[in-house]
This record gives sequence, structure tokens and C-alpha cells, in this order.
Amino acid sequence: ADGIRWAVDNGADVISNSCGYPLAPCNFTNIDIENAIQYAVTSGRNGNGCVVVFAAGNQGGCVEYPASNGNVISVGAVDNRGNLYGYSARGPELDLVAPSGNRFGDVGVRTLDRMGTVGDFAGNYRDDFDGTSAACPVVSGVAALVLSRYPNLSQNEVRNILNQSATDMGAAGFDNNFGNGRVNAFAALQLADDLAPTRRIIGPTQLTPGLRATYRLSAANPDATSYNWIIPSGCHYHYCWEIINGQGTLLLSISAGNTGVQNIECKVYDGSSLIESKYITVNVQNPYNGGGGGGGDDPCGGVPNVIYPPDPCNETANVNGNSERIYFRKIVIYNFQGQTILENSNVQNLDIAHLSSGIYIIKAELSNNEMMTKKILKQ
Repeated sequence: ADGIRWAVDNGADVISNSCGYPLAPCNFTNIDIENAIQYAVTSGRNGNGCVVVFAAGNQGGCVEYPASNGNVISVGAVDNRGNLYGYSARGPELDLVAPSGNRFGDVGVRTLDRMGTVGDFAGNYRDDFDGTSAACPVVSGVAALVLSRYPNLSQNEVRNILNQSATDMGAAGFDNNFGNGRVNAFAALQLADDLAPTRRIIGPTQLTPGLRATYRLSAANPDATSYNWIIPSGCHYHYCWEIINGQGTLLLSISAGNTGVQNIECKVYDGSSLIESKYITVNVQNPYNGGGGGGGDDPCGGVPNVIYPPDPCNETANVNGNSERIYFRKIVIYNFQGQTILENSNVQNLDIAHLSSGIYIIKAELSNNEMMTKKILKQ
């Protein structure tokens, strides 16, 4: 129990246990181990749960505890031809089987020995690893392989993937001798791919010129080496499309430019090979022409105390073929109840610093013959 808790607290993703209570009765449990397993599958991996795997036992009878716990993957043993070893435990608690060695013969699994002179054999390897103890880490390795591809899967999702992708053996479907079948690494990855959430770009679809926004792919592509974001080009006055940061990553920060319906695209590469492409359609509207979407904020960075046409940064524009400042032929400010608060004509700007806090509607006729409508929040 202490070992399981230690593994959880030290960042384990998969906890492989080649141990059990071979002499205990079939209904045996231990409260400390029960609590430790529950802690692992609920609190491990930042709440996604550790995948806990146990050897089913080598007595040829019922599945031993803790492999009989319903929150773990219980593993029996088969030979290299798929025949169930006589020593392998069996029963309704069995989940999977995996290749192992013959405990009563000279066939074993080659694995690491303890290093140097403390090992049981010369060199750092041994050839006699067997029993369900050797089958258990095979399943643990496949669980780790699935998590290496999809690290955000829950432990229960990993268990289901391994059980559903196993190669059926013995009687059709689940049986007490082989469980769901022999673990199949390739099929497990294929099923994980099929069950993986469809990736899409997440972010705002309504923008105004100069507005900063963040976009991200909903999930990483496990084969990706880079992400190439493509944004529109063009400017609205001095507001130009720009990537602020995040090029090459899952998360992109941009500043919007020219108006219109446009696409933001993310191309996913494995090396130099394009493996996926996603896009999101955004609509950039000029809030001074009734587009809204600005939430009352000044795109220049702050709620304005002085209103300028056609944008709060008082840029010049082309009027009747001449570069000159646009002015208000007429401008009216209403409160939220529709009452006129300010009105002026033929002015370059309008000072609203003296207005009380609240929501106001600005309607104006501009010198370039455009009509301007904007809602602002005065703080």
C-alpha cells in the first residue's frame, strides 16, 4: 500500500505489480491496499488516475488479491503459441492475458537482472522471468504506450481501450480463462486513435480591428513536430493582422486587422510532411459602422474620454481623393434610456470625460459620408 501511494505521489502513470497473496482465500481483501488503489485511480496523474496492473496469480485457481480488485487490470499468462499456462489464475475478475514463460520448465522471458555483482546471474540480464509476474509488465508497457500517445486519457479509458482491443482467445468473447483476450499493442493504438476527440480550433469568431484574441487546437496531434498558423493579411486604418506569439505551438495569440469574413488556419506537420489542417472562420466588423463586438472597449487600449472619428486613435483617412482628418458633421450621445445627453456639429472630436459612469450610445454622421454607431461603457 505504501509503495502504491509513493508511486502516485512521485508522478507514476502506470503502476505495475507482479505480486499478490497466493495463499489467501479467494475473497480476501486488505483495507490499506484497497484505499491505496482507490487513491491511485482517482488522484493519480492530476485526477486522470494511474493505470494499476496486477499479476493474476500462479496457483491455477481463482484470481488472487489484489488482482481481483475491480479497479485494476488483472493479467494472466499464455505461452508463445497462445496456450494458457496451467498455473495462470482464472475467473471473472481476469481482464487480459500476455505472453510469459513456463514456471516449471526452462522457457523464460529475458529481462533485466540487478546490476553488477548483486545480480543473480553473470551480466545484467536473466532469462528465467516467468509466471503472471512476467505477463503483468507486458500489459503495463502497452498501457504506457497508449498514454504516450494520448497522455490525457483517464485510467478507465486506458483500461477500456486495452480490453476492447485485445485479441480474442478461447471461447468467443469474454471468458474466465483468457479474460478479454491477449493484449494487442498495435490494435490498442489503433482503437485509441479512433476514440481520440476530433481536433478543432477554439477561439472567438467575432472580432473588431485591433482586438487581440487567442486560438488553440483542442487537442495535440501525437505525431506533430510543429504547428504552422496562417492568419489573414491586411489592415483597417493602422490595425493590421499580426501574430503576437505562439507560432509553432498549439496556442496562438493574434491581433485582428481588416474587416470581413476570413479564416485562421493551423497546419500540422510531422517533420516536413503535412499531416493535418484545421481552420476557424472569423468575422471582423468595424464597430463604428454598427458592427458591435467591441464590448465598448477602445481598440487602442482603454475606454475613451474623447471620441474621434472614424476610430479612437484619430487617424487620417482619404476623403474625396484627399488625405485629411475625418470630422463629425453631427454627433449625438444618448444614455441607455434613449435620452439625448450631448449633441454637436462640425467638430473634430467630442470630450466625454465629464459624463457619469454608465452605458452610452454614440450616433454620428461623418465627413466621409459614413454613419457611425457605437455603444461604450464609461467607467
